Amino acid sequence: MYRDGIDINNEVRDEVFGEYVDELLQEKEALALFKGKIEAFLEALEQKEKTKEEQRHKKNQPRAYSTKIPKDFFEHPLYHDLKEVIVTPQKERIIPRRWEELQIDFSDKNRRYSGLCDRYVYRVTNRYNYRKLLDKKVALAISIQTVLFQEIQEEYEKQIETYRFVQVSRRLMQEVGYREKEDLQSCMVSEVLEDIHTFIRARAWVSWCEWIETYKKFGINLEIFMKQEMIEK
Repeated sequence: MYRDGIDINNEVRDEVFGEYVDELLQEKEALALFKGKIEAFLEALEQKEKTKEEQRHKKNQPRAYSTKIPKDFFEHPLYHDLKEVIVTPQKERIIPRRWEELQIDFSDKNRRYSGLCDRYVYRVTNRYNYRKLLDKKVALAISIQTVLFQEIQEEYEKQIETYRFVQVSRRLMQEVGYREKEDLQSCMVSEVLEDIHTFIRARAWVSWCEWIETYKKFGINLEIFMKQEMIEK
């Protein structure tokens, strides 16, 4: 249809197309604004979680203790239930700290750093993540209350028993004249066992039988570990 030599249909199409393009541009701007708001919200949420994690980490930091037990003594991580055991790819090595004591990596909630042993520790709770990390030859913190722990317990039996013994020993050491400088400072199993043995021998006011009975309360045979320490020496 023409009017004054102008194709009215083309004019109408151009007008409709122009309106359609304007609508698309408006929708695009609205989507961009919405996306920006979502990203800002997620960033704020992530920062909030990081702040909470930093506060929890600060609260759980090991404190220096004297022979006089302070009021907040039993807030120390060593007095919490053991939730993870840490195993290493080299059986002669050990991370003599608990997961709660390791330095937090705020970029990965399942990875922490041991400054003492200069290595990262990865927390795993399922076989999929376990298999992914196994080939990387890294230290693993395995949650005790998981099916995975039950599956690999036999494979890491000696490491798990040694790790438990070390953590129980650190806990007991803090009850009999502990000083922070006396905490275990080696990442070699043989040296850690020797340090524990030395600490026990130096507490002459606690008899050997008393030590044995105390460890029994935690299901640990002290004599086996001390014989192991003497053999490895």
